[in-house]
Amino acid sequence: ARALGELPALSHLDLSGCALGVEGAEELARGLAGCGQLATLVLAEAGLGDHGAAALARALPSLPRLTSLCLRRNALHAPGVLALCDALPSAIAHLDLSHNFPGAAGFRRLAQVLPRCSALVSAL
Repeated sequence: ARALGELPALSHLDLSGCALGVEGAEELARGLAGCGQLATLVLAEAGLGDHGAAALARALPSLPRLTSLCLRRNALHAPGVLALCDALPSAIAHLDLSHNFPGAAGFRRLAQVLPRCSALVSAL
């Protein structure tokens, strides 16, 4: 993941099904800090869980061009969704949180946050 910092022009990263888990998500988050051009991040079925989502959320502010984020099937519950909501870039156009478990608290926070994402075209 640290090698990502050596790819400043990287615009699309798909690690779907890679079973990153929490430790992998933390490493990835550190590596993403040098990827300011990243527009698409796909981590479907990557085993993030809430702690991995929180690690990723800490990296999102360093990705100002991120327009598409897919976290489908990552066993995210309210804590993970809340962490992500607080860090979502306003430029996000496509957000996929399908097949997770945000619960009422997660849905409420999404309903509060998504309207500020003026470029949003699809949210699953």
